[in-house]
Amino acid sequence: KPDCKIVFDEVPGRHRHKLIDRDDHSARYPTFFNGEDITGYIDLKLNSKSLRHKGIKAELHGIIERYGTIKKTKEFLNLKTDVSRPEEITREKSTLNFGFKNVKMPYESYKGDYATVKYYVKIIITATYKNAEYEQEFAVVNPYDSSILQNNDEPLRMQVGMKDKLSLSIYFQHK
Repeated sequence: KPDCKIVFDEVPGRHRHKLIDRDDHSARYPTFFNGEDITGYIDLKLNSKSLRHKGIKAELHGIIERYGTIKKTKEFLNLKTDVSRPEEITREKSTLNFGFKNVKMPYESYKGDYATVKYYVKIIITATYKNAEYEQEFAVVNPYDSSILQNNDEPLRMQVGMKDKLSLSIYFQHK
C-alpha cells in the first residue's frame, strides 16, 4: 500500500475554515464556495519497487450524519472521475491531478453535537488483491448575500422575554 497525500488547489488569500467536532478537536480545512471547482493532486510514494494497479479514481462526497441512538448518514453529493488508467508505477514518487468542475454544494460544513455536514475527496487505488482508499476533508462556506436585505423595506423584528417578567422588542432597519 503506497503512502498517499491529497492536496487541494486552494484559492490564494482565502483563509482555512476552522471546525470543532463533538470531542472539542479543532482543525482548519481548505475552504471552497458553492459552485467552485474542486481541484488538486495526489502525491503517491511507493513503499515497494513498483505498484501495479487497475485504475485510480477520485470521488467527491457530501454527507449529513445525524447522531442519536443510531448514527444515520445521508449522502447528498457523489461525483466520480478517473485519475489514472491501469498501469504499473515504477517511480518512487508520483503526482496525479484530479478535478471536479462547478460543484453544487448547497450546505455549509458543520460539526455539532447532533449532526455533521461533511465534504471530502476519496482516492481509490484498485489493485488485484486489495483496494487502497484515502480521504481528505475540506470545508464549504456559502457567504450570505446582503442584497436580500437591501430589497426589503420591512424592518426585522425580534422579541425576547420571559412570561410575565420581561419583554424586549428589537427592530432592525437596514439602510
